[in-house]
Amino acid sequence: MALAATGDLDAALVALQRAVSCHERSPLPLEYGRSLLALGQVLRLHKEPAASRRALQAALDCFTELGAVPFVRIAQAELDRAQRTRVRGALTASERQVAELVASGLTNREVAGQLFTSVRTVEGHLAAVYRKLGVRSRTELAKRAAEGDLLEAVE
Repeated sequence: MALAATGDLDAALVALQRAVSCHERSPLPLEYGRSLLALGQVLRLHKEPAASRRALQAALDCFTELGAVPFVRIAQAELDRAQRTRVRGALTASERQVAELVASGLTNREVAGQLFTSVRTVEGHLAAVYRKLGVRSRTELAKRAAEGDLLEAVE
């Protein structure tokens, strides 16, 4: 991940593929899942969507089998991001999740804590939700959620 952070995606892919291979045979299944998750993230950045989805799905399956709930959420969010199709006006799964939590009365900080993400990411998703649904406030969002309009607006 350090290599990917510096922009060397090719070297990051080689290192992560090696890590996945090593952890596949290791007695530490959580580390295998974490390596798959990181590989999927870098593959997405490397513009290899099919390979990214396969790695992220394998990571999600691994974490689900282990009952590693925080990692399940992270892997699911990454998989949603990798599967995202840009449908104008429709909410992504991540946007819908943020919208539902905000509509339930949680603050952005509380939403970020529940989703294991940053407040800034929550704010970005919330801005997209407001734009796509044509709402201007949390109150309007809560009203739309109560009417069931969030589920219909998912990609």
